[in-house]
Amino acid sequence: CSSPVASDRFYTLNYDEPDNQRSRELIRTVIAEYDERSLVADLPALEDKEATFRHIDNQLSGFGALQDYFDDPLAKNGTHVSGCCHP
Repeated sequence: CSSPVASDRFYTLNYDEPDNQRSRELIRTVIAEYDERSLVADLPALEDKEATFRHIDNQLSGFGALQDYFDDPLAKNGTHVSGCCHP
């Protein structure tokens, strides 16, 4: 395949000026290309493209695994995230 891999594409982004929109468009493009390749190659199919998108976006421009907690309206402070039950 002559198409560059996803990691090569991300390194071409200009991180001096954060551009979340551009990186999100790139993530969606890479997911769509992977999805097309999985139809003809021996690759596992993506079951949930939106979950895949959110996971990659959180890793690149969010807080990784913690991003879901920051986005959760029920996690108003660190007590819900850390599991602490003390006031």
